[in-house]
Amino acid sequence: MEILLEVLEETFIMLPMLMIMYFLLEYSEVHNLFQFEKIKKIGPVAGAFLGLIPQCGISVIASIFFLEKKISLGTLISIYIATSDEAIPLLISDYSLREDVLMVLFVKFIVALISGCLIDRFIKLNIKERQIDNKHHNHSLWRCVIERTLKVYLFIFSVHIILSYLFEFIGEEKLSILLLNKNNIQPIISSLFGLIPHCIVSVVLTGLYSKDLLSFASLISGLVSNAGLGLLALLKYKIDIKDFIKIVSLLLLCSIVTGIFLQ
Repeated sequence: MEILLEVLEETFIMLPMLMIMYFLLEYSEVHNLFQFEKIKKIGPVAGAFLGLIPQCGISVIASIFFLEKKISLGTLISIYIATSDEAIPLLISDYSLREDVLMVLFVKFIVALISGCLIDRFIKLNIKERQIDNKHHNHSLWRCVIERTLKVYLFIFSVHIILSYLFEFIGEEKLSILLLNKNNIQPIISSLFGLIPHCIVSVVLTGLYSKDLLSFASLISGLVSNAGLGLLALLKYKIDIKDFIKIVSLLLLCSIVTGIFLQ
């Protein structure tokens, strides 16, 4: 019950965000509200800024926009990199770490911006455009919005519950051991750990950093690869597995390079 309540608390704020996004999508399809082709040109810059908002729902929205080809691959990766899930609130809550908050935000913003621009410049990923649950044109606007919101939310909530019980069973101490106490390859291990789509990742990373068991480089590398629930959204809408692997590989590469450079 405690885990259930925690998951509800962590994911409930996503509901209004998803509902607003789907409303804007549905409304824009009828009234041509957004000119996404123009937005794509400054996508990585906007993505780097948006990702700094400490809310995992941002990466979910970015994934859906990407699958509908409304944002570029570089913008998607920049949002994934910039997002920090629970890390920023935890750093702010620890008085001794408050000075590190601006450094974490600054480094992640720069990495997100540079990575997004380079990816858009040199890497092309031709995915098939998907109309995400967009089969209700004969229904009312709000019915479409509510149906689409609940579908993606219930999927993410279900996976979140399963992962939460799994992490509770394993225990935070065992997870911490996996990250190796300031070993030279800790940034690489931290990058791999960050790929787990769960808020416990940022909590463990921040907790270990506050106890001086994790280097700053490893903290950043773990937070760079931790895309929140965005990767789950890609899987939810059945992105081609080859494209999914490419996206994860790019995210991991950015994370490892950043961690090794900082180390």
